[in-house]
Amino acid sequence: PQPEGSKSNILEGHDSSNHWAATIMGSHSLTPEVSLSYALGSFSKSRTEKGISKYMGTEIDLGLTIQLLDNLQLTTKAGYFFTGDYYKEKHNRRDYDKNVFSWGNELIFYC
Repeated sequence: PQPEGSKSNILEGHDSSNHWAATIMGSHSLTPEVSLSYALGSFSKSRTEKGISKYMGTEIDLGLTIQLLDNLQLTTKAGYFFTGDYYKEKHNRRDYDKNVFSWGNELIFYC
């Protein structure tokens, strides 16, 4: 249940997710079989208590997709999240103040 007088959706001026993101993404074919993808995003809280930073961090992603055969594709992607001041401040009791690196691979076989 919503507290009396609270707004329940974004159209009424309340976004329950309490954050926003701005991203730039792109993809380019290097050859007919190889493509490069990339993204850059910045994340902030929509609102915080007075004196607490809204800046959550910035993420950089890079991916490479290779068409190995007509029915076999390999994708490898890496991302790095630079933790912002919101997570580094003392009010945050969780251990989220460290930068994060991720790397994943995907092999797709088309039948």
